[in-house]
Amino acid sequence: MADDDDVPLLDDDDDEQLITSDGREPNVEAVFVVTFDVKSGNIIEFQMPEKEQMELKGVEYKVLPSGSHRINQDFVYFRHGNKYGLACIARADITNDDDGSALSVVDQSQRGMCIKSVGIITSSITHIQSYMPFLQTEAKLYLNQTSVNYDRLKGLLFRDVQSIPISLSIYDTLFTEFIQHFGPSIFPLSRLILLGKRILLYSCSPIGPTCNAVYFLHILNQSVNPLFFITITDLLVLINEPSYIGCTTEKIFQEKTNIYDVFVNCDDQIVFHTNDSILQSIIKITPCIARADITNDDDGSALSVVDQSQRGMCIKSVGIITSSITHIQSYIPFLQTEAKLYLNQTSVNYDRLKGLLSRDVQSIPISLSIYDTLFTEFIQHFGPSIFPLSRLILLGKRILLYSCSPIGPTCNAVYFLHILNQSVNPLFFITITDLLVLINEPSYIGCTTEKIFQEKTNIYDVFVNCDDQIVFHTNDSILQSIIKITLLINEPSYIGCTTEKIFQEKTNIYDVFVNCDDQIVFHTNDSILQSIIKITRNDRNRLKKTMTLNSFINIGNRLSRLLDRLSKSNTNQQMSKDDFHSINLHQRYDRLFINEYIRIHHIPNVTISNPESILFPISPCCHCPRSD
Repeated sequence: MADDDDVPLLDDDDDEQLITSDGREPNVEAVFVVTFDVKSGNIIEFQMPEKEQMELKGVEYKVLPSGSHRINQDFVYFRHGNKYGLACIARADITNDDDGSALSVVDQSQRGMCIKSVGIITSSITHIQSYMPFLQTEAKLYLNQTSVNYDRLKGLLFRDVQSIPISLSIYDTLFTEFIQHFGPSIFPLSRLILLGKRILLYSCSPIGPTCNAVYFLHILNQSVNPLFFITITDLLVLINEPSYIGCTTEKIFQEKTNIYDVFVNCDDQIVFHTNDSILQSIIKITPCIARADITNDDDGSALSVVDQSQRGMCIKSVGIITSSITHIQSYIPFLQTEAKLYLNQTSVNYDRLKGLLSRDVQSIPISLSIYDTLFTEFIQHFGPSIFPLSRLILLGKRILLYSCSPIGPTCNAVYFLHILNQSVNPLFFITITDLLVLINEPSYIGCTTEKIFQEKTNIYDVFVNCDDQIVFHTNDSILQSIIKITLLINEPSYIGCTTEKIFQEKTNIYDVFVNCDDQIVFHTNDSILQSIIKITRNDRNRLKKTMTLNSFINIGNRLSRLLDRLSKSNTNQQMSKDDFHSINLHQRYDRLFINEYIRIHHIPNVTISNPESILFPISPCCHCPRSD
């Protein structure tokens, strides 16, 4: 159990090594050369086997993507039926020098350009990259030959060419390019591929780097069909595909919303487009706000000048929009500095802020210390309440956190809780304008400064007041039991505070009286409420231990692994007291939570062994912390 608490955010100890140097490169089943002719368009200049033995119709359009005439070299992965292809493209401008060279001769009919695409067809995509250097060399060679000799290319079919060495360095190079181009967007992309969505990546030529993205993302979920490069002729294929990832140079596909779940524009910046309200959560805004009071000193400073029209106050909110919430916190120090800077400028210069778009600003370092700081603040503010909150998020409930400004700490709570169950839509900060969104959301977590939302009980399962004390509100009887830390308010419904302790004696005017001096002590005569308002001893003990971000994240991971193991077991499918302890849960107090988790996630076969008593104790006993 201790080992689970220290699982890194990105585990380098893979269960399965998907890319190895074992074995040989895939068998080549066909070779071809495609060129562009001004009269005929894209044509297959050479192929082997012959057309009668293997039909390559359509390949000529797959291996010369639109825009290829503007670049000197590129490569493309593609599908041909149930087979895979790789082609390398080379292009050269043609001079008019009448010196008998290949380029000057070709110039008369090809209008100043020569382009070749040399490729192979194989039965497997594994290790196909090992042929890339050879094909690139051949493509460049054919540009400079008037009488082309295809013997070396034919040799791939008969293994006459010296064996192509499979070097893992080519994967390192291609993967590094993938990471550099997509940055933090690899995380929402990986979530989409694990969910088996229909993902279409778009970019202008060169298309090679986007093909690489398809390759590496497909490794994460090999049940998703990797279509690689797609053209207009593949439209009918896409309509019938339930789950795929592919790429294209045709932006017209963005308008065909029925053929994809997510369309990703990979030019310059990574921008996600989707009509699915759950998937829309990958695009978020992180604002940093600065405020200053304005004096009336007529000294020409920005604040005194603004005072005439701004009534004693100046406020700025400086923010960014990204395609991923991952590592977005690394921008907070920069945005905070900018927000404060703009408060003191009469003539504002936005060049540094613009630099984030063009990457002219010095790279923002991603320091894990900022996560430690924010997570510590989260733990300090919410205390033991993080445990019922974690149960609610694992159950996929609609959770709305309320607090007055500052809202930043509550936004952080949304971030850390969402990590536990990434199928829950993280809406982050919500305003009245989002009311219709909330009505249609089956599962979300968000935060607001609008207390009026508490009255809209149809838009949430649990409303959590995070001001001063953490107070849960829900009308769901099951959730009322799962949440051990709560104030249950019945009709007439109210919540208030007082400095008059005499009210404690008036038991007919309240359901629960809470003494907030020094220690938080609950007083109630309702036996049901005595059980509901308890913080279990188990929760207290867990908080006393070293709580790290990794151990928090792994609450859900450990529970999922345990239930999966029990479900598949041939000998024992009953969850015992030791099983509860192994995941830091209590057999009695967390029994209801586990039952609900099993029901929601449709986990078969698992049963729970009976503790001494199935129900929560109604009155205090030796096993339970007292509430009074």
